[in-house]
Amino acid sequence: MFSINQAHTHMKTLTHHPRVTGTSFHGSIVTASVQELTDILGAPLYGSNTGEDKTNFEWYLETTEGAPITLYDYKYYRSLAPNEDVEWHIGSHRADAAQNAALELSLMLQHYRSHE
Repeated sequence: MFSINQAHTHMKTLTHHPRVTGTSFHGSIVTASVQELTDILGAPLYGSNTGEDKTNFEWYLETTEGAPITLYDYKYYRSLAPNEDVEWHIGSHRADAAQNAALELSLMLQHYRSHE
């Protein structure tokens, strides 16, 4: 299994949400499958995958700069297949933090995909 340490990043998964309260979407996205993100980040903090809510999966993360972010699918309103490419929204307190998170996640995904 691929691990975050193999991606040469220090982005970490948060197990609780107080720091991500009040984050919002600033236009930054990454495209990946649920399986890719689970392999890289671990299980999502929230993951119903019923399609009944605005989101099916959500991760709470901290960038290498210490900025809290949320990573979530948005308004698919259906179950997502594990290997389906999905556009993931990045929520943050600031637009620059979301852009940096998108870059970090893209690098992690690029590294992961090159080692599949």
